[in-house]
Amino acid sequence: RIGFGEGRADSFQTIDLRLEKGVKVSGSHRVSAVAEVFNVLDHENYGCYNSFKPPLPEVNANFGKPECLIEPGRRLQLGLNYSF
Repeated sequence: RIGFGEGRADSFQTIDLRLEKGVKVSGSHRVSAVAEVFNVLDHENYGCYNSFKPPLPEVNANFGKPECLIEPGRRLQLGLNYSF
């Protein structure tokens, strides 16, 4: 999935991939090796935007700035599937 507004602080972007290779063991039994990569491009997706508006004439210099990451960086997951 690729979000709209690329380059903006509020854009969300992640590309995920999954590869699976299966082998027939016997009859209807099958074993598959699975590899998944999440957030392949390691895009930093921010959240927790500062929305505090102080009374005028004060100004919040951090208004609208993100304060946390909402998704961890690139991740790899490996697994096996057994079906029958």
